[in-house]
Amino acid sequence: MNNILEKKLNIIEWLLKLKDDTIISKIELLQKTNVDSWDELTKEQKQEIEEAFSELENGKGIPHREVIAKFKR
Repeated sequence: MNNILEKKLNIIEWLLKLKDDTIISKIELLQKTNVDSWDELTKEQKQEIEEAFSELENGKGIPHREVIAKFKR
């Protein structure tokens, strides 16, 4: 699978299970800005994004097939 596509799918899986309103709000703000402008993010925003990726890499996400199965029930 294309590496960028795999990363996007992992982010989607993580977002589907996310319950923290603070992080969701920050992601919404990020969505409203130019996502490609990493240098424009604050140090805190960068840290939170990096922590989210780290959690995914450490298996703290829910596999896509499980999320889809849950919503199909």
